[in-house]
Formats: sequence, structure tokens, C-alpha cells
Amino acid sequence: MIPSSTFAYVVLRCADLERSRGFYQALGFAVVPEQHGEGLKHYSCTAGAVVIELYPLGAQRTSGVRIGLNVDEVEARVNEVRSHGGEIVRSDAEGAIVRDPDGHTLHLRPRVVSATTVQLGWFNGAGEQTSFEVRSVYDLLDVIRRMPGLFLGERSITALGAHVEGFLSGLQAVGQRLGPEEPPFHDFHAWIAARCGLGASARGWPDILLRAAGSEDAALTRFFEELDDFRLDRVEVFRRADAPAGAVVHRTRRGVPEVVPVTAFEVEGYLRASAFYLVQILPGERCRSQPFRTIEAATGQAERDRGIRADAWQRVRGGGERPVLALERVLRKLGIDPAERLWSDDDQDAEYLSCRREEVSAYFELYRRRDTEATERDVLCCFLLQGLNDHCSTGELHPEQAAILDALFDAGEAHADELAYWMDMLSADPEDWWPITEHLLRRRAARAGPRST
Repeated sequence: MIPSSTFAYVVLRCADLERSRGFYQALGFAVVPEQHGEGLKHYSCTAGAVVIELYPLGAQRTSGVRIGLNVDEVEARVNEVRSHGGEIVRSDAEGAIVRDPDGHTLHLRPRVVSATTVQLGWFNGAGEQTSFEVRSVYDLLDVIRRMPGLFLGERSITALGAHVEGFLSGLQAVGQRLGPEEPPFHDFHAWIAARCGLGASARGWPDILLRAAGSEDAALTRFFEELDDFRLDRVEVFRRADAPAGAVVHRTRRGVPEVVPVTAFEVEGYLRASAFYLVQILPGERCRSQPFRTIEAATGQAERDRGIRADAWQRVRGGGERPVLALERVLRKLGIDPAERLWSDDDQDAEYLSCRREEVSAYFELYRRRDTEATERDVLCCFLLQGLNDHCSTGELHPEQAAILDALFDAGEAHADELAYWMDMLSADPEDWWPITEHLLRRRAARAGPRST
């Protein structure tokens, strides 16, 4: 029987130990000092199960060595190699060939963690097998929703949180992960905190729901209700501003201090939960802040801390999607062939020319549906205001006008620009106003004042 062998360590001889230590730290290794008995003092680090030892050069030199490393963010590692005395031999989509300060060749390969499909199955009392394929965390939650007793033992939000965390941690431990999900489930914590009007919790989203609902059973019921709404939500960018000259981020990555330029700032977030993030745009990455409850709070933080002028922010609506795409989806959902209403993709007034006064009730019904996306609601806001304006011009108000205006005002920042457009008084003479302008102003004033019961 031939004994099995495993690779244990590799020794690299270095002309300048401290320089080499900094180089390998920049690649993400935890480099520590080491000495074996009375032997030479040196540094070592581990790459998986293999130890890399950095020894003084002495009379020996290592040559002909090529070490392959799987790394995250190859481009970022290449930049660190360059800034720590290394040489870039080649860099492309398949990785990078670099040399350390002593000429040792390293192959930096992008770390690939393949998405996996988990098969869940069991036999019932009659010996019949039931199985489900789990490709994302949402697939797992859908199965648990159907049979919570089987997976959790009891109706408990705490048990659900522990089950999901254990399931995902187990996959990670064996180098696997579920496929990507949209929206990312890791955003649910901040989303539900904002939705419940509570702060983030060190115990995670189960604790937030438990505090909001009052009991384990009620919290579990509410979780699945809120999850449905979260899955219909999408991250959108609402504001963008160029970074002031000289804006940088000082940080330490893997023990190595670095200064990274900031190119721009954005405010992104989820409308349904009023959770907004200030995002610093760095070369090749986006750094997101803790969530704010309003867009103004996020922009105000950047203005105070980063010196951005208030007038530097540009409004971005619909996450960058062309309005005509959302408009086409809205028309199809209404049972209307877009070709009947749209004449060109670049028509700036398409949202106003495509609607009809007699369809206002249908627009409002679609606006209130849970599966209507934010960009579609932007289109429907235009439809509704144009339709109500047409009704006002005839002297006959639409019977749902008050409810429609309340819904649009309740959306807050989502429709602020559109409402401001229709409330623009144009001149001091009301005869020059839009027919709906006075109704909008009155409704806004009534909402701001004390409400009668």
C-alpha cells in the first residue's frame, strides 16, 4: 500500500524580510514572526493547509518557483503588488502573473465558489418520498413556509433565524454557496429594521421581528408577510454627486494601511421600507454606509462629513432604467398593446401622451398592487396626475381623487419631483395654473394641518 502524501510548506528566500512581509500581507496573508528552536528568525503564513515561510536570503536563493494562489478581487491584489515592490508580468481575465520583490513568480487566480443546488428530501409514513431543489435562500424559505413544523419543530422566529444561519454556514464550511438572489437577502436586516421603525439589532432580523410582533408565533407569521414585500422591492439609486477634489478613504485592509480615492457619492435604497444608504464610489468597488431613514439624512451626512455642496446632487430616478421600458410594462399589465400608444423610444412626453382620462381607476388599481415595481409606479404617477388634471379641466372631479392624491403624497420622495411639477403655480394668477394645481395645494395643506376625527 502506497502511503498518501500532502504538501506541507514552501520556503522562500528573501533579500529584505520586512519588505517581503509587507508584500505578502498585502496579498491578504496573516504574516507572523517565527523561529524553530535555535534556527533563523523568519516569517510564516498559511495558504489553506500549506505554510509559506519567508527566510533571510543568506547564501541560498530560491529559483524556478511558481506558486499559484486563489484570491478575491484579482485587480485589487494586482494594485497592491505594484505598490509593495512587486512586478506585474501579465494580467487578464484569467488572473495575473506577478513577481514578489525577490523575483518569485506568483499566479493570482480568481477564487471561484460555484453556486450549488441542494436537494431536500424525506419519506412520509407511507414510504413516499418528497423532495425539493433549493437554489437560493428564498427557495429554502419557501419550503420552510409550507412545513415549518418539519424544519423548526415549533412556530418560532428565533428557530427560523438559527436554521437559516446554520444552513448557509454549513454550505460555506464546505466551500459552497447557493445561487444569487434578488434582492440580496443580506439586505433584509436593514430593510425590516426601517420597515418596523426600529434600529438594527446585534441579534439580527429575528430579534427585530420579535420586538415588533411581540411573540415568536406572531413574528414568524409577520416574517413571511414582510418577506413577500421585500422580494418585490429593488435597490434604486436616487441621488448622485461627484466627489470633491482630494476626497479619499483611509482604511486598513488585511493589516496594511491604504489611501483610496473616492470618485463619486450616491444615495441608494429601498423605497418600500424607507431604507437609504450613502455609497462611496471607489475604483472597482462601492462602500455602503449604515442605512438612513430618509434621502435627505444620507445626503446631509455627506455634506457635513465630505464637503459636498447641497446643489451638487443630481436626482436619479428608476435606478437608471429607461422610462420607456417601465412604460411598456405598465401598458401590458393594463392589457394595452404598447404599439398603440408609443410612437418612439425617445419621446420625452410618452408618460403623458400614453394615458387616457377614462382609465384613471385602472391606473390606481395597478398602482396599489403589491407586485407593481417602483419604476412602474413612477409611470403610473404621471398617468394618474395627467388623468386627474384632465378630469379637473372638465369641471368634474374623479371620485377617487382624494384617495389617489393621498397615496401619491404618502410615497414621499418617490414622487416628489412629479408632484412639484404639477404644483408649480407658474404665475400669481390662478388662471395660469394647471387645472389640478389648486386641488393639489389644498390637499397638501389639509394633510399638513390637524386632522378631524
